[in-house]
Parts: sequence; structure tokens; C-alpha cells
Amino acid sequence: MKKTIKIEVEITYQYDPNHKNYFDEGLTDATAMDMAINPSRSIEDGVRLLQVCNQEKDYYWLIKNP
Repeated sequence: MKKTIKIEVEITYQYDPNHKNYFDEGLTDATAMDMAINPSRSIEDGVRLLQVCNQEKDYYWLIKNP
């Protein structure tokens, strides 16, 4: 049996505008979205996830940051 669900999330992150790979906020947004979908590391290109959640439904994703 196959099932599909749709979720909506809010991603809160911080970034370092002085990081060598910083280009613009659009790129930091894309990096934060990628990290929330495929969390392979806690910090990437100066972007660090703080919270991924759907507060309306009280869903919170676990973020493993050092």
C-alpha cells in the first residue's frame, strides 16, 4: 500500500553573512530547506538550523546540532 501526505513546515535558521560561501539570502534559504529535507550535517555553508516545525499541528522535527 502506498500513501502520500502533505506537510507544511516553518524553518528557523541562523547564518553567517561573513562565511566564505555566503552569496545572498536566497541561497541561505535554499540551504536551510535542503538541510531540513536531507539533514546530513548540522551546519552547512554557514547556515545552522534552529527549528523545523508545524506549530499549528504541534509537530517538531529533531535537529541534531552540536
